[in-house]
Amino acid sequence: MAAEEVFGTSDGVKSDKKKNRIREAMETVLKAFENNPEKVALAVFKGNGKPSDSWSFFNRLIMLMNNTEDARGFK
Repeated sequence: MAAEEVFGTSDGVKSDKKKNRIREAMETVLKAFENNPEKVALAVFKGNGKPSDSWSFFNRLIMLMNNTEDARGFK
């Protein structure tokens, strides 16, 4: 399957940028599973009354990988 079919573009530059962004995101997720199982566990559980409780698992994991448990901004 061609990259254009996967990413919906025939522009090679756009396709390469998207592939690189996807690859980087997946590498971050894989590193989290390997190196930070506690952050993966925190991303699984919801119910702390935070806005991030309504986010997807991967978005919560990205938040935790950026060393914050509350991504609301400045307090």
